[in-house]
Amino acid sequence: MATIAMISLPFKAFLLVAQHGSITYAAQRLALSQPTITNYIRQIEQEYKIELFYRQGKGLVISPEGRALLPRIVHLQQEATQIEFMLRDYTRLLDGELRIGATGPYYIMGHIQAFKQRYPSVQMHYWQGNSERILNAIRHYELEIGTSSVMVDDDALERTVLARDELYFVCHVNHPLAKAARLRLAQIQPHAFLIREPGSMTRQAVVEAFSQAGLALPALTEMSSREAIHWALVQGMGCTLLPSQEIPPLPNLCQIALADHAEPMYEYLYYLKERKDTAVLHAFVQSLPNKGV
Repeated sequence: MATIAMISLPFKAFLLVAQHGSITYAAQRLALSQPTITNYIRQIEQEYKIELFYRQGKGLVISPEGRALLPRIVHLQQEATQIEFMLRDYTRLLDGELRIGATGPYYIMGHIQAFKQRYPSVQMHYWQGNSERILNAIRHYELEIGTSSVMVDDDALERTVLARDELYFVCHVNHPLAKAARLRLAQIQPHAFLIREPGSMTRQAVVEAFSQAGLALPALTEMSSREAIHWALVQGMGCTLLPSQEIPPLPNLCQIALADHAEPMYEYLYYLKERKDTAVLHAFVQSLPNKGV
């Protein structure tokens, strides 16, 4: 890895000569000729009208001006070294942060936990919002990664399949259909049904499933969030169809596979193409089991 160049070669030459009292040593360290080292020191002296060294025979004695300048140059070099160490830590994921946004925690949280276990020094930040806000946050560098069930085509964004999921029937254990092994949508259709608000990808998948089966939608109670549907299920207010990973692991709820064909749902991971080679983003994407657009 290249060394951070916070001080110019003339001042590096001065620093080495002042610290070691030898033009030969400075030339060897910088892989330059001795006349070049001498010329660099003269450049500083001529430009600023000072003497950095007194020439005594073949030796050099640092001047008062040189002694006053030396600790400041040393400080700059130390800062350069610290910056280099910091950048090396970022590359090796010994430092840094990763900001992830999602429409829900169901598909991403396990990957966040696995990444955190592998790279404990990387600070992880999780933020939840709707798809539009998440994608805009990625575009404006407020998030490195975002997930959504909405498929978006954007030349600036890379899209990767994070998960493929199936719809399941979900109800309270006391529901009339709770004992079934498998269910057809026609069996569900007469029962009170909980559904997400318009614009939800889960709602869209449910509507398409009933449409493909040639059925009208059941009597609906609309809910504005996954959490509201979860609580309504617990209260026995109705039944619903949910992707398997969005079903809460509660003992008073049951899930039943569908006998009807329903299109699978997909969760996508998005990030800016121009940022794909940054160390922490690259490492997270490469850690995912499913890759591909």
